[in-house]
Amino acid sequence: MFRTLATFCLMFITVSVNSQIDFTVEDTLCVNDSVTVTNSSRNASSYYWHFCSANLSDRPDGQNIGNIGSLNGPAFTALVKDQNDDYYAFTTNHTDGTVTRMFIGKNLLNTPVGINLGNFGGKVPLHTEGIQVKFSNGNWYGFIVGGLAGESKLVRLDFGNSLANPPTAVDLGNIGNLAYPIDLYLFEEAGQWIGFTVNYNSNSITRFNFVNGLHNPPTGTNMGNIGNLSQPCGIMPVNSQGAWHFFVTNFNTHSLTRLDFGTSLNNPPSGTNFNSLLGLDYPFDLSLIRDCGRYYGFLVNRYGSAVRLDFPSGVENDPVVTTFGTIGSLSSPHGISDVYREGDTIYMYIANSANSTISRLYYPTCNAPTLFTSTLRQPPKFAYRWEGNFNIQLVLDKGLATEEALCKNVIVFPEPHTALGSDTSFCEGQSITLHPGSEFKSYKWNNGSGDSIYIADTTGIVWVEVKDGYGCIAQDTIDISLYPKTLSLGNDTILPRGEQYTLDAGSGYQSYQWSTGENNQSVTYNQEGKFIVSVVDIHNCPQTDDKIVRYQTYIPNFFTPNGDGFNDLWEVEFLDNYPNADVKIYDRFGKLMHNQKGNSDKWDGIYNGKKLPKDSYWYFIDLKDGSDILKGFVTIKW
Repeated sequence: MFRTLATFCLMFITVSVNSQIDFTVEDTLCVNDSVTVTNSSRNASSYYWHFCSANLSDRPDGQNIGNIGSLNGPAFTALVKDQNDDYYAFTTNHTDGTVTRMFIGKNLLNTPVGINLGNFGGKVPLHTEGIQVKFSNGNWYGFIVGGLAGESKLVRLDFGNSLANPPTAVDLGNIGNLAYPIDLYLFEEAGQWIGFTVNYNSNSITRFNFVNGLHNPPTGTNMGNIGNLSQPCGIMPVNSQGAWHFFVTNFNTHSLTRLDFGTSLNNPPSGTNFNSLLGLDYPFDLSLIRDCGRYYGFLVNRYGSAVRLDFPSGVENDPVVTTFGTIGSLSSPHGISDVYREGDTIYMYIANSANSTISRLYYPTCNAPTLFTSTLRQPPKFAYRWEGNFNIQLVLDKGLATEEALCKNVIVFPEPHTALGSDTSFCEGQSITLHPGSEFKSYKWNNGSGDSIYIADTTGIVWVEVKDGYGCIAQDTIDISLYPKTLSLGNDTILPRGEQYTLDAGSGYQSYQWSTGENNQSVTYNQEGKFIVSVVDIHNCPQTDDKIVRYQTYIPNFFTPNGDGFNDLWEVEFLDNYPNADVKIYDRFGKLMHNQKGNSDKWDGIYNGKKLPKDSYWYFIDLKDGSDILKGFVTIKW
């Protein structure tokens, strides 16, 4: 089966109805399958393919890039690209009412260079919140909302023809009954700019209409509470199949509201509240993007985590919520920027109000395909080396006014695994039953059998090919030989000194012969060494195995005979197993200080009724079992 899915670069840039870009590829594949992509697009000046473009169904990477440009309780960030393809980020600072400008350059992974632009003589209110930066009629404009109670206002920043210019500020006042406005979004529809903000204190939404362009003050209309708004914070528009929808976060009820405007943002909207979404915990802001034919949203919870909203059935239906935790070292995240696709990577910036930093989340490309990119009209065949959800992207006339982009999604199923087991052997006349697994759709053995099992009664190589329900194929082989080894004494071991142990060769053999002379199935020892056993099984197959047993010796190297009831005696615990052991203690001059048998009469540091001085004393322990004498020193500590 095949699917045609359009890609969207940056925010909502769709392939038009009259576009002439298309390609075909199987949308379900198996790991290591040969992938054929057929380009049916128009002729173009250039073709750019990427076979593992960033995929929003995966988990993003995240990093905290610190405090850039004297951030002070950063609230919202507007991420924009200027005419020179340089990126800027503008962040409002909630604590002191200032604005920070960050220059990023042409790569969104660059470390920004920031400068605090100030509060423009107090025109930007304290408790400043949302910001939007737009280009219109050759000039750049920034719009800011915020302010508690009587401070609530809309402010315009005029940059002129470059975002690098120092802007001037215009206080537009309270337009549309603002009541602590939080997020802000501006959009151009049919040549007219329209803006929306949400009012935290009055649970309402305000619409701004810029009839004469962004350089003139707008009119404002408070549209009231639509869709059970409850301390609304974040607002984000999306246009799906010609119909406008706005998503609003409700801080108080841990929910989302969707406002449906129909074909025009000037229509009165209807509202739907999503109040049963798990993972929303004081949601504050969100951003949405349509990518590779599917809508995704990213939302920050005020007191910690970031979540992804996946709309597999369209934005008119409930999203699937996936929590990413505090990825990128989030710290009371406040606002999230628009989601940008730049080339093959997707980026977003998040303002952390608690520690005055910026977190950057991004979706990098992957290294699953054997071929990453191509500039040919018809790309070569390639394969995916592991399973996953991958995007194939084609860009025609990259960098030109005629540029078009298309993305299609490919699901790669895991390679099925079948295991006939390790190579094995058996005595003449035996057989072995091979089970590759019962979950497969079909089987093919080297002898032509299609059965799900194989009974092997001869030696040699046996192979099987299996096919699962997705049509994915796996193979395995096994080498069968004679005379299996079943005898095992287990791994070499270390035991406490003097401990008695038993070695068991196992039952079922015709004869047993131990290296120590015994001919029983099991033997018991209380000494260390290497022990070998040889057996003859019921098929007269000879087998041999050995095991090394070593004793572990622990002798304390100090004691404190101070009468406190702890470590007052020099005790060598394993001597309980050697009652005839001879233990002698000498001082550094060779004088015998103590003598004992086994673990009796433990040394208390007394000699001739007097406490010996703090010092080290030599010990010699003869276990009387033929082993080497154990020697070392022990220190008296008072």
